[in-house]
Amino acid sequence: MQDDELVKQIAQQLDDSTESLDYATQLKLQRIRQQALQVSPKESMVKRFWQPMSAFLVTASLAAVVVFNTQQTTAPTSNHQTEILEDIELLAADEELEFIQNLEFYEWLDKDGAQQLES
Repeated sequence: MQDDELVKQIAQQLDDSTESLDYATQLKLQRIRQQALQVSPKESMVKRFWQPMSAFLVTASLAAVVVFNTQQTTAPTSNHQTEILEDIELLAADEELEFIQNLEFYEWLDKDGAQQLES
């Protein structure tokens, strides 16, 4: 019951304050009230339904684009991934620096040895 009394008091204060306004402002307020009352409940329900729904659909679409785009761009090829792992193994090894400096020679040696095995 207190809420009803509070609403009545607020409404009375607002009505009293509008009476002290000049005539032109009172007319503007009446027009605005009439326009607000002319909005049909059906229209307002459609707006209340479609605005959040469209916002949700736009957000979901953007999220899907971001997720699928990042999955495609971050998936390295297996060959590239293997090369990276080999480089990491090489850098993490406690081998001497001389081995790393002569790496091209060892790769040639490995390649030449593989060709001789195939022959």
